[in-house]
Amino acid sequence: MAFWNSVKLGDFLTPYRFELSRDNIKTLLLPLPSVEEQQVIVNKVEKLLALCDQLETQITQNQVHAEQLIQAVLKEAFGHNREAALRSV
Repeated sequence: MAFWNSVKLGDFLTPYRFELSRDNIKTLLLPLPSVEEQQVIVNKVEKLLALCDQLETQITQNQVHAEQLIQAVLKEAFGHNREAALRSV
């Protein structure tokens, strides 16, 4: 946050909008994390993406299971009426 407090936003502001031009961007000094910190970030992102993949797989499996349960309930509910109708014939 200290970095952004040190940026002179007046250099980039017009009365109605924040404006970044190529020249303005060239004058900005953006701090980059060290290579070690970048690697920590990459590792964390990779772990989170793997977790997202696992959750997506779980969701898909749960949706399939829910559909199977719905079909079983419908078969149970309507199968009895069909059997009763066949017995009365």
